[in-house]
Amino acid sequence: MTPYDLWYGRVGWGMCKRDRVYRTDTPRKSYWDLLANAFLNGQLYLNNPPTTHDLTMYNGKWYVPNPPLPAILLMPVVALLGVEGVNMTIVSALLGALNAVIVYLVLQCASGSGMTACKRSTNLWLTAVFALSTNHIWLATTGQMWFISHLVTILFIGLGTIAVIQGKPAWVSGLMIGLAVMTRPNIFPLVIFLMGIYLWKATPFPEVEWGKAVRWAIGFGIPVLICVFMELLYNYLRFEDWFNFGYVTINGAESIVEAVQKYGMFHPHFLRENFEVMFLRMPQIDTTGERFFFQPGYAGYSIFAMTPAFIYLIRGIKKNWWVIGDWVSVILTVGLLLLYHNTGAEQVGYRYIQDAIIPLMLLLGVGVGEKPGILFTLLTILGVVINLLSTY
Repeated sequence: MTPYDLWYGRVGWGMCKRDRVYRTDTPRKSYWDLLANAFLNGQLYLNNPPTTHDLTMYNGKWYVPNPPLPAILLMPVVALLGVEGVNMTIVSALLGALNAVIVYLVLQCASGSGMTACKRSTNLWLTAVFALSTNHIWLATTGQMWFISHLVTILFIGLGTIAVIQGKPAWVSGLMIGLAVMTRPNIFPLVIFLMGIYLWKATPFPEVEWGKAVRWAIGFGIPVLICVFMELLYNYLRFEDWFNFGYVTINGAESIVEAVQKYGMFHPHFLRENFEVMFLRMPQIDTTGERFFFQPGYAGYSIFAMTPAFIYLIRGIKKNWWVIGDWVSVILTVGLLLLYHNTGAEQVGYRYIQDAIIPLMLLLGVGVGEKPGILFTLLTILGVVINLLSTY
């Protein structure tokens, strides 16, 4: 039995832990390195991929359905090292480490501008929550296609947030969010979050200087619209349909494909299961001795089990533009996720919450305040232990 037999489901979840911890090679379902190589060769499809799981066939060719930005970013690396010289597990780990730095810089910029009252030590604790007490650590250790998309999305949302806080031209933050949309299109509600930061910096609540706000929105929106157009053009070039992302005919789990074909990508039919995984499901303790005692389960578990410190979000409420914009964007993002056609699967915690993790970390900063108390510290440590056990 090979490591691939273990990793790709030929044995049960509980038996996979050894290969999950010690695997360092590029997994078969990484795809972005192969797509980058295809782009360099003037193709939009993959030639002889090592597996076709979660790929889409059209006119006899296999396509990566996900938006293409990770492959575009990898093109210079693949051109330099060759596709065989790129280790996607290492790429994943480097992106994870970079995201931890970006989140820390976001928190520092926020406290420096008065958005939060957090001291540097508090921001370090909050960064630890992000890096080790959410399933970001799981995303950063796998090297697979979907998880790398999450990592790239977080990176550009973070850069866009820093640009707004620092008062950079609107097009800079717009470009960053546009690039994030070219990785995970459903993050578009975060536009409201960034608009809230701009309004907070521009005028005291509840005033609005509409002329300046409209000019900022136009400057912000132009690069976003360009990126959206490029993504739709990519769809047309692949599938001869501007709005076909390839998910309806994806070579994935039969139950998921059937659900998408019947109900579409977003539908109230999916609300109950998504709500249960996102908020209610708990990891299991196995006492049989047959498996590792801590079992996250294939579909993962609640964001509050994954990140116990999230209970401090209830204190992250203030009457100002950026907090209002932040909460609106988080609520809209979560609302879309509750209607999404799958829960994420193959995860240690509900991974889609990473779409809103930057706004959530800032709200957490408001909730924690100047210094982390004993309860917050203990909850952070508990979350770190839960995520490390889950990843193992």
